[in-house]
Amino acid sequence: MTKTVKGKTPAGLVKHAQRALKEKWWYVWGTYGSLLTEELLEMKAKQYPKYNGGVNKELHRRHLGQTVSDCVGLIKGYCMWNEKQDRPIYITNLDYNTGMMYNAATVKGPIGTIPDELGICVYMQGHVGVYVGDGWVIECAGGRGAVRTPLSGAGATRWTAWFRCPFVDYGPQEEKPAGPLQVGDRVQVKEGSGQYNGGRLSSWVYHSSFTILELKGNRAVIGQNGSVTAAVNVENLRRQ
Repeated sequence: MTKTVKGKTPAGLVKHAQRALKEKWWYVWGTYGSLLTEELLEMKAKQYPKYNGGVNKELHRRHLGQTVSDCVGLIKGYCMWNEKQDRPIYITNLDYNTGMMYNAATVKGPIGTIPDELGICVYMQGHVGVYVGDGWVIECAGGRGAVRTPLSGAGATRWTAWFRCPFVDYGPQEEKPAGPLQVGDRVQVKEGSGQYNGGRLSSWVYHSSFTILELKGNRAVIGQNGSVTAAVNVENLRRQ
C-alpha cells in the first residue's frame, strides 16, 4: 500500500513542474531531477541503451549541466525532493513507472471527467504530465524536455485519464453539496440517458464532465467552457 510523503502537496507539485519549465529541464529516460553530468549520461546510456544510447546520447550530451528528468521523473522526483539540498534523494519505495503510479492511484477517472484541480496528473499509456490549471499541462517530453501543452485541442497530448498521485497529500476530499442542482454545478450525465427532447446523446458525453449553464424546472442545459452541449433532464445528472 502506498503512502503519501509528508509535506508533498498538489501546490508543491505544480510549483515543481513550473520550475522545470522555467529552467528548461531536458528529457533523459530514467532521470528525475539531477544535473546531467558525463558520468550520469554514461550510466543512463548503459542502463537504457535504446533510449539514451547512440544518437540520443549525442543529443543528450548537448545538455550537459542542465537538470534532466523523464515524464514520471518529474512527479516522483518532486516526491523525493530534499528542500535543504535542493535536489532529489533516491527513495526505492517512490520509484514507480507511469503504469505503476496510475495503478496505485485510488482517485482517478477517464480524461473527460477531469476536475479543475491543480496538481493532479494526466495519463496515457507510457506517459504522464501535471495539470497546472487554466487548461494547461506541464510534461517532460522526449526530444523537447519540459514543455507546457494544452489539456485538450490542437497541440494536446492524447491523454486518456487523470489521477491523483498516490504520494501527494491532496487533503480530505470535499463533500458534494446536498440539495438540488444549481447553475454552475459540475455534473456528469447518467449512462444511457438521452436529451430532454428525446434525442440520443453521443457516447462520449457519458464519460465527460459538464457545467450546468441554465436551469428551468427539470430541464438543464449543460456545456463545457461556456459552449452548450445538450439539454437534459436533471434526473439524468449526477453532481461531481
